[in-house]
Order: sequence, then C-alpha cells, then structure tokens
Amino acid sequence: MSKNSVEIVVEEGKINIANDIIMTIAEYTAKEVEGIVSIKRGVPKVIAEYFNPPFDKGDIMYGKYEHEPVIINLSVILEYGYKIPKVVAKVQKKIAKNIKAMTDISVSRINVFVRDIVIK
Repeated sequence: MSKNSVEIVVEEGKINIANDIIMTIAEYTAKEVEGIVSIKRGVPKVIAEYFNPPFDKGDIMYGKYEHEPVIINLSVILEYGYKIPKVVAKVQKKIAKNIKAMTDISVSRINVFVRDIVIK
C-alpha cells in the first residue's frame, strides 16, 4: 500500500508523519555509518522490474493493513575496502533504531541496495 504519511494515534489526538521525514531520518542515519559515501532513495529500476509483479519502486512501502509496519527502500554507494554485509547490517540496525526512537514507528524491513563502490 502506498501513502504519503504514517498516522500515529496518541491520547491527545493524531500525529501524521510525512514519508519524507521518515526517509530524511533514514538518510542522515545511513550517512553516519562508516563506509557509506552516498545515499539514493528507492529501488534501482532494474531490480524493481525483475520481480513479477514488479517490485514497488517507492522509498517507503506499507503492508496491506494499517497496523503493519513500514518498509524502507534505500540505495547506497559504498567506499571501496569495506565489507558490504557488515556495513549494510549496521545501516539497517541504526535506521530502525533511530526511526523508532524519533517517531515511535516500527520498521519491519529496510531493503538496502548497493548501487556502486567508489575509491576515495
């Protein structure tokens, strides 16, 4: 399901947090991880089209029902010499932790696509 914000119901009312806010938190968090050079939102087109039906290319996806957590798609460029699985795992853990801490939103999955490696 695709929508523009996440709604949180609190005792005093409702809070709507825009997808861009969630993605901004994810991007800033990922950039803090050693080995990450650059961030791009979404899923690379070639990967999205590989799946049948095509994979949702959006930055943020939602489950079929309102109570299901958020899924984030993020593409990264890594610095040469770093262990890809180790860096990506660190990115995923930190993003989930920071989004939960700042918004109280649970992230069920963070799909990280390594798009390139650069030599600094």
